[in-house]
Amino acid sequence: MVLGYIIMSESAKQLVQVVSVEILNPVIGLLFAVALVYFIYGVVTFIANADNEAAREKGKQHMLYSIIGLVIMVGVWGILQLIVNSLNLTPPEGYDRLN
Repeated sequence: MVLGYIIMSESAKQLVQVVSVEILNPVIGLLFAVALVYFIYGVVTFIANADNEAAREKGKQHMLYSIIGLVIMVGVWGILQLIVNSLNLTPPEGYDRLN
């Protein structure tokens, strides 16, 4: 038994690539957009409530949590790209995402 080698059939590689392109990438993009909107909401809350310390603190929390979420999503996207590139995964021949 040889350790350290991952042998995947071509169909399994294609399945992983299609799932990555069709499901994971759009979900990650949607979550990026949600985190960005949440960050902007935190900034607006922070600025609009300059005289209310409790509301300013709430705005700071929204900004902090959205930045943490963005960092986590960048990490997930990076790990996904590392896996796809290290396994040399390519879309199936004749695969057109626009169809």
